[in-house]
Amino acid sequence: MDSFKFSPKSKKVLMLLVILALTPFAPELLLFMDVAGVEVAFTCLLIMIKPMKLWIECQIVKIKEFSRMMILAVKQHPVSDARVFAGHYFAFSLTFVITSSLFVSSSIWLPILVMGRYIA
Repeated sequence: MDSFKFSPKSKKVLMLLVILALTPFAPELLLFMDVAGVEVAFTCLLIMIKPMKLWIECQIVKIKEFSRMMILAVKQHPVSDARVFAGHYFAFSLTFVITSSLFVSSSIWLPILVMGRYIA
């Protein structure tokens, strides 16, 4: 187990590397490091980890909930229905062949995409 012990200088270097890696997310660590030293800055970093972890977990839950709602909205959207999709695709293709204009042919998709279930 003696091979796993670090010298005090290597501990400071390791703490400094960790602080420098996390400085973009917590710039106040530079002030602590300048005024009080690497050890105090690392201690403050350890104190700050729990609120950061809770904030990140909260954001992950929000992202998962938003993703679930978006998937549900896409599944319930009228364009997901095969009849609506086939009809609009046929009309889009026909208009594109006749007019050769992507802008004009896209206007067929626009009402159903904007209004959603209120049209279909």
